[in-house]
Amino acid sequence: MLIPRITLLIVLLSLFKLPSIRADDFPSLISANASIAVILDREYLDEKYEEMLEATKKLFERILRDDFKNGGLIVKYFSWTSINLRRDFTAVLSVSNCENTWDVYKNAAREDLVIMAITDTDCPRLPSKNAFMIPRSNFALGSDELPQVIMDMKTKNAFDWKSAVLLYDDSFDRDIIARSILALSKESEGAKPLSVSLFRIEAHTHMWEKRKAIRKVLVGLPTNFIGNNFIAIITMHTMELLMEIAKELKMVHPLSQWLYVILDTTAENSNITAVHSIISEGDNIAFVYNLKKEAHSCESHILCYSENLITALVQGLTKLIREEKAVYGQIADEEWEAIRMTKAERKTEILKIMRENLGDKDNCNECSRWKVQAGETWGYSFQIPTEDIISSTQLTRKKTVELQDVGFWTPQDGFIMTDVLFPHVSQGFRGTHLHFYSYHNPPWQFVSLNESGHAHLTHGLVLDILEELSKKLNFTYSIVIAQPAADVVGTNMTDDVNGTMTGDVHSVTTDIPSEILKSLIDNKILLAAVGATVSPKQKKYINFTVPISIQSYSFIVSRPKELSRVFLFLSPFTLDVSFSNPILKYLCGLLRRNEWRK
Repeated sequence: MLIPRITLLIVLLSLFKLPSIRADDFPSLISANASIAVILDREYLDEKYEEMLEATKKLFERILRDDFKNGGLIVKYFSWTSINLRRDFTAVLSVSNCENTWDVYKNAAREDLVIMAITDTDCPRLPSKNAFMIPRSNFALGSDELPQVIMDMKTKNAFDWKSAVLLYDDSFDRDIIARSILALSKESEGAKPLSVSLFRIEAHTHMWEKRKAIRKVLVGLPTNFIGNNFIAIITMHTMELLMEIAKELKMVHPLSQWLYVILDTTAENSNITAVHSIISEGDNIAFVYNLKKEAHSCESHILCYSENLITALVQGLTKLIREEKAVYGQIADEEWEAIRMTKAERKTEILKIMRENLGDKDNCNECSRWKVQAGETWGYSFQIPTEDIISSTQLTRKKTVELQDVGFWTPQDGFIMTDVLFPHVSQGFRGTHLHFYSYHNPPWQFVSLNESGHAHLTHGLVLDILEELSKKLNFTYSIVIAQPAADVVGTNMTDDVNGTMTGDVHSVTTDIPSEILKSLIDNKILLAAVGATVSPKQKKYINFTVPISIQSYSFIVSRPKELSRVFLFLSPFTLDVSFSNPILKYLCGLLRRNEWRK
């Protein structure tokens, strides 16, 4: 009876041990060669399959002979995608359509493999933390890659929208526009689909006809229902007109977002500085424009990308083998088995080395590259030195809006963001330092003198609101103290619209210092941190925020004397009431004249 129990105990221990073995059930790169599964889909490549297979074999032979010095790589070829990716594989290279590519990715990700894929255009990118994916297409025209650019933007969550208004120039190929709409509305891993409202701008040769067509489209947009997020796929010339008219119609404001996708630019002609004068304070605006190069052929070759990916993989394996040998020679075998990399850790390290080696240069398709810029506009024009604010002279050092480089796109790397697409939507004023005016006006704001005798704002409701705004909108500030207006007794006689003289009642909250009003009118400061009463006269020149406090008016009158309730029943009757009974009529008249009491 003892032997069966021991056997059962061994089986149970083996079962409990299985889950913990999975991470370490593969050999080290020192004791065994790495292996790669190369999938060349025969159905996808069609008549080019045999040629591609022979070229790929020669490519591996050359790279392994020239670049792999410290180890070996076992290469296994497959002509279909439905294969069993065993645990002893290190990487997989796939050349197939979009659907099969994603199937291969899901199978390979479960086995912690390094995934490299070359597939169709208009395909959602594989997650960059696990894989490399390159769409193959003929990008000679530039516009053919637009749907892939838009899809990569959405996959990277460059804009966090639920709906968008798509404006496009009628001069472009409708197939490109249709594919772009599909890219926005298609659901992919990590990115939700957008609800797209499509509006076409008619193509005209004359400027006044073009301007009329743009205005007609913008005026008819029901922004209350379709939102204020806009994507404009247009030419450079149309973009300038669209920006001007949208500004005139007050459709560009801090609550709207405008993304301009420009197709007719090139590497030699990509200067969009002409639109800088149209961009103003508070705009949320970004540009994605083409930097294609003029060349005889801009076709994306499979072999070129395969060579780059395989070379980067071999360089990663070489570096890891060299590092493992350096550590393995200094410790015992038991310690090495305890500290060596798991399969997931090895995959992460190889991908990291591959990205460093590939960089942001796409030598297989140098013709295709897109640039991404965003306008940094919130508070930018109010970063003025304090001495310029206090002085009464005209501004000479006022800054203008500039465009910041926030990313780029290439077929190999996809959409790479170095900053956010709309910086002010997620980051407010981005730490901008602003100057505000204030003055002593209890209980709204209190000004005190510090030890050196300088006046500064110490406390009050306005300061509390300003502190909260600075945290929510991400800005820093300094306060310039103004001298309060002189006390005026009585009223100030001013002419009204009808030419008559009226009295303007003075109070501490209506008599805002003139230097504050002048700084606001001259756009020297963004806002004045003061508690002020809304004045119709001042509303012609400055803007007031929503009320932080509403005070009602009341009138003080003498309390009426207590009335006798003896004749309360006769109160509804007045002298105007006609009575059919003459006695009642006479009686009521006596009561009204107080003759009854006499």
